[in-house]
Amino acid sequence: MTNKKTFKKQIKGLENQIELHLKKIEIEKTKNFPLKGRIKHWESDIRVFEGNIAKAKKRFERGR
Repeated sequence: MTNKKTFKKQIKGLENQIELHLKKIEIEKTKNFPLKGRIKHWESDIRVFEGNIAKAKKRFERGR
């Protein structure tokens, strides 16, 4: 069983990953020939991270 501290740490880590991916997307879009495949991949990762954050927040609220 995990404690609330673990969930807070997990949520913070996922939020950091989202920030990193958003920066990568921004950088890629500024290039002369941005690779759309990379951008789509990072956007997909962000959606997964957001889903994992939602799950972690639910577990945090339940205390599990």
